[in-house]
Amino acid sequence: MDLVIGMITYWLSKTGESAAEGPFTDAQLLNMWHSGSATAKAMICEEGSPDWTPLIEHVEQAADFQRKEDAIKQRRQQMQNHARQQFEERKKSPGLALALSALLPFGGQIYCRAWKQIFLAVGFLAIFAFAALSSLVAAGWIVWAAMMADAVIGAKAYNKKLAAELGLVI
Repeated sequence: MDLVIGMITYWLSKTGESAAEGPFTDAQLLNMWHSGSATAKAMICEEGSPDWTPLIEHVEQAADFQRKEDAIKQRRQQMQNHARQQFEERKKSPGLALALSALLPFGGQIYCRAWKQIFLAVGFLAIFAFAALSSLVAAGWIVWAAMMADAVIGAKAYNKKLAAELGLVI
């Protein structure tokens, strides 16, 4: 007796009166049905059971199950597409964050909604203003460059958090 461990197998009588063949798996039975080698007259019996049932009932149940599986897959795909669309609409551009920070010391942080970083940026702006007034211009430019880098990092962090909220892997 050839049993497939962990899988339900069936015996098949192609005419309902002929000797049983098998055992066969669900997939093998469906292939026989679709190829026409097993017809509406065929009867099946689950391995170890005394009850015989028409193969067509088994095929119809398998078709119902497949339709449900297809509907679930379709719904998952729709949800994934919706999440990707939401991500594309709401994501932040690191380049735009950089440009905004170059124009306004904390413009990139505002764009990325990095509210905690804005307080730091205001502090950096005060340092920059002090440096400019006290002729430490190089130090001011370094601070400004750090704020621009922070804006780019903030945009990437925002996008990563948004993707996680939407259940996406980017």
